[in-house]
Amino acid sequence: GNEQDIDTGGPLVLLTSRRPGGGSMGNEQTVYLPPWKPSTEDEKQHEEEYAKAIFAISERPRNFVEPHAVSESPDFPFDWSVHQPFAEAAYHADPRIYKLMPRLVPKRVSEEEFWRNYFSHVYAVKARFNGDRLKADDALEPPAAPETDYETVRLNRAASLTSQVPYPQRFELARKYVNEGPSLPDDAAPGDRILIEVLSQQATIGPCNLPRPGLWDSAETRARHEAWTKLGAMTKQEAMHLYVQALEIFRKDWVLWKGLGVAGGDAPGTGSAPPPQPRPPPPAPPTESAADPANGTAIQTQAAGPAKAKAPPTEQLYLLDISPSSRSVGVLLALLPKASQVEVHMVQNTRDLPESVHKGRAKLPLLVDPRTGFELWDAHAIMGYLSDKYGSQAVPPVDFCFPLEIGLKAKVNQFLAYRQATLWPAVRDHVFAQLFPSSPVCPVSRGPALREYVDNSERRLRMELNRLNTVFLDTTPFLVGASPSAADITCACAISLLDWVSSPRIDNYPNVDAWFRAVKNLPGYKAQSAAHSSFASTSNSVQQGHFALALIE
Repeated sequence: GNEQDIDTGGPLVLLTSRRPGGGSMGNEQTVYLPPWKPSTEDEKQHEEEYAKAIFAISERPRNFVEPHAVSESPDFPFDWSVHQPFAEAAYHADPRIYKLMPRLVPKRVSEEEFWRNYFSHVYAVKARFNGDRLKADDALEPPAAPETDYETVRLNRAASLTSQVPYPQRFELARKYVNEGPSLPDDAAPGDRILIEVLSQQATIGPCNLPRPGLWDSAETRARHEAWTKLGAMTKQEAMHLYVQALEIFRKDWVLWKGLGVAGGDAPGTGSAPPPQPRPPPPAPPTESAADPANGTAIQTQAAGPAKAKAPPTEQLYLLDISPSSRSVGVLLALLPKASQVEVHMVQNTRDLPESVHKGRAKLPLLVDPRTGFELWDAHAIMGYLSDKYGSQAVPPVDFCFPLEIGLKAKVNQFLAYRQATLWPAVRDHVFAQLFPSSPVCPVSRGPALREYVDNSERRLRMELNRLNTVFLDTTPFLVGASPSAADITCACAISLLDWVSSPRIDNYPNVDAWFRAVKNLPGYKAQSAAHSSFASTSNSVQQGHFALALIE
């Protein structure tokens, strides 16, 4: 066949395609070669070493999350439209990439970032093998120091200790580590965590004995039930072995965790302890910048004294910016001036999740009092707590969100229950069926069955919008009388997801439309909806939001 070098825009010919010969132009087909196929004479002279160096890139997952320093060079030739067919060739030919991609995309990086980072390392290798054609020394990082022998000894010791523990004791130790030890790493996908959990159930209980989840059960509950059911009649002994193997994919040194008492060691995943270092000198007194009026420059002056310690926050609040439940809490927080002492943490990815969420003891939104260890999750419970504690300083007055009058308060709680059990599932199922048909929320993913599911979910949602329009909002501007309440905030945040789909439209329901606009004018609503507004227009955000909402909401 004929080989053709693809000019990718830089001083190096990065990739090669091959067009099989022996036919007319109309019958020719371009075959894109993966990057470990040499494309220059220098690479061909050291073909084996070159291919080995390229294959080594996929041995480290961080190479797909963090780019090589050479990516900062203007000579780095990355154009996604050009590289995409070569990326597909590498994906299908390298089993490590095939396994890594669904773990990292979109949770850690977008697909384009995944491949840009990968090809930056490819380009660095090519520069090393073609040093006479690129000033590689100026563009490349110094070679990484070899891993210490300590880590190898540590992993060998862990494997030796594990092999000495018989079943079922080995399984019980592994289960204790999962339940009480350090969290699994970030690249453990939600499906991996669910699999580990259901293997534990299979090993202790046997085949699934729970009834099929109902329509109102969470996506996580459905996914867990489906995964357990698929294990079928697997024996308890086999499930124990698979459970330990699944854990060792993420923590090869789990048996060294001190909490197990098997052997003294560092906490798994922390690596070796560094040798003792000299104590650093005490830090210099804090300085502050002052403008020099003579020349406009900043000069450093010694601070008059130690900075006054900042009072610790009374509570910490963990929110997910695109979650309707979290946004409800955020809007309420903006209406409570005294609640400014609450420290808000906006969760961007799984690395930011509190440990109690990782362990499955809580969900987002989550309120934590670091002084007492008090934890409260569920948006409606948190809204009630914040209103009771900080509402005395609010404008409107204390009962604007949760009325003090017993009848009105009962009506607010009624609509909070309606939102959770009826309105939110109707909105979620319809939106997810269109944007995320492969999610656990949607039982079908393609074809006529998906179309039928979308049509049915839309009919159900239209019924609820019509109920809001003609029953709940027919005679009053808000759900509970003439003033907005927690029920209005949380229901409005739920139906705001209709911004992401074309049908049904809120403005087809006049009373709902007027009510929705009034809620959006509340202080704090616009600020809390910034991520929501940009969600549908960014494909990677849609994917990340799918993961976050399906896992946490």
